[in-house]
Amino acid sequence: MIRRAIEQGVSKDRLAKAFDVKITSINRRVNLLKGICPEVVAMLQDKQFPPDLTRVLRNMKPARQVEAVELMIASNSFTMAHAEALLKATPPEQRHDSKPAIRPKAPPMEQIAKLEKEMISVLR
Repeated sequence: MIRRAIEQGVSKDRLAKAFDVKITSINRRVNLLKGICPEVVAMLQDKQFPPDLTRVLRNMKPARQVEAVELMIASNSFTMAHAEALLKATPPEQRHDSKPAIRPKAPPMEQIAKLEKEMISVLR
């Protein structure tokens, strides 16, 4: 409804005043479904859910978004706690927000040589 009004030329400021909310709230609602795959939008179309649920779903890749929403529908639970638990259970390769694992730097050759000398002295 809000998006449709904006598309028809109503300013966000005017909508914020009419609904007695801050303009950030209007922007959040306009961008509510950005980053959510169309299948998930169709699945959530007739459901009531907290707006922050989409924030959690955006951190998942589309295939995982569908899986997560199917699990929420099956359990009839659209809570933030459930969504965050599903996000934590999501493997890193199915997440958008995961950072690649950082490999520790290999120790310099000097340290390896020093450790070898110490091990030899301990063995004696």
